[in-house]
Amino acid sequence: MKRATSRGTIQPRFIGEILLGMAEGAEAGDPTVEVFPCALQAVDPLAEKHGQWKNYIGDRITPQSASLLDGINIHCYSYTSDKNGKRRAVQPEHPGSSFWEMLNAIRWRNQNMPGKKIYLSEWGWDSDGAGEDCTHDECVSEAGCRQLRRAWNTHRRPARH
Repeated sequence: MKRATSRGTIQPRFIGEILLGMAEGAEAGDPTVEVFPCALQAVDPLAEKHGQWKNYIGDRITPQSASLLDGINIHCYSYTSDKNGKRRAVQPEHPGSSFWEMLNAIRWRNQNMPGKKIYLSEWGWDSDGAGEDCTHDECVSEAGCRQLRRAWNTHRRPARH
């Protein structure tokens, strides 16, 4: 495993090898099964060099594995940063909402995997509910209403195309 890591971080090339092996194995086992990668982001290519999230789609999906995948998988949340750089939950329609990062994923898919699907497999933000209090700055009230609005907005966006 030493060749795959650098200071405890799995290198993109090694992840690409794993993804390719998984896609080839799935194809060999059942050609009708749809194969998608883990959720990746298409906003910050420098994420591979800094921070905790090493998940830039362009470094993780190779042209070889892209040909075997049925699409990409993304997560979209609705946050923005305040003037002090602190992350805050906002409504999905907010012009600074990170939910708009979905458009970067669509552009990446259109350029690198045209015609393939995009699965929005996780979306939302923390809020009070299910018997648990939300005690940090990223919590919002009326989250249920906002989730419905976000679902409607997502349906209207070109993520389906």
